[in-house]
Amino acid sequence: MPLADRIHLPSSRMAKIGACFYGKGGSGKTSLLATMPGQGMILDVPQVEGGTAVLAGHDNIDVVPVETWDHYQEVHDALLNNFKSPSTGLPYSWVALDTISAGQELAKRKAVRERTIDSAPSQITQQDWGKIGQLMSDLFYQYRRLPQHIIFLSQEKLRENGDVYEYQPAISPMSLEALHPPLFLIGRIFVAEVAGEGGLREERRLRVGTSERYFTKVRAVPGRTLKPVLKEPNLKEIFGWLLGVEGAIEPAGVDVAEAFGNPFAALRSD
Repeated sequence: MPLADRIHLPSSRMAKIGACFYGKGGSGKTSLLATMPGQGMILDVPQVEGGTAVLAGHDNIDVVPVETWDHYQEVHDALLNNFKSPSTGLPYSWVALDTISAGQELAKRKAVRERTIDSAPSQITQQDWGKIGQLMSDLFYQYRRLPQHIIFLSQEKLRENGDVYEYQPAISPMSLEALHPPLFLIGRIFVAEVAGEGGLREERRLRVGTSERYFTKVRAVPGRTLKPVLKEPNLKEIFGWLLGVEGAIEPAGVDVAEAFGNPFAALRSD
């Protein structure tokens, strides 16, 4: 295509989703995918995590076990060629990697397997980490180029960042640098204890607002913003709002001061 035909004015439309959600085990990362509309494929690493059983009964979601690093390439190539769901015959509209933390373990095993024979078997060298980071960077790049919406899930890690500690996706710093720039939504999933009728109850929340303590990010069409912390997040609602879908309603959120709940609220007397 000639250069002149590739030049255009800035657009207010974002056609494709690219997002990452991270949190500790049991916080509801995989369950969040059940709120995604359309036919979906989840790439699961069962020998490392394998938590997709919580999605049983969701007929619009297929799970693909990824047991070696090469399986990522196999799935990528199939999706690039408009591979359709064997269960419904529909093309996949979104793909999720559950999780990239587990995927990094496959990258680590690939890097160690391809080392020279005189390498120490129990040590991961700086050179190994460089190769692992490059494998992960290529994975993010290739999957972001697919026509499907892409969601990356990750375990979380508390990492020192200058003078503060920051919650981040549990992948290497090099991998994190490659993950961040092209995505338009990065959020941390957590469970808060909030006061309700009958005492305390658990509520799932999603931190998306910028903070020095959390690795987060939000992009949206002009005029569409999100509260820093969302209550009981629903991906259909969140993405519909951020993409500017007509009729979409802003997802419910809470002020930062209330974000983590108050376990003593239910004990206060009138």
